[in-house]
Amino acid sequence: MKKKKSLLTLFTVSLAVVMILAGCGNAAVSDDIGKTRTVNDLEITVTNVR
Repeated sequence: MKKKKSLLTLFTVSLAVVMILAGCGNAAVSDDIGKTRTVNDLEITVTNVR
């Protein structure tokens, strides 16, 4: 019983760490600056990203 509980705890902690790292690892890519995109019949050109 104790072994199952420790494995469950280890799995839960590992899953939480993976989710945190995956969420923090995605940086915004700003390669669309200067390109014109059409969205809902509107032409949008990105000029600045904050």
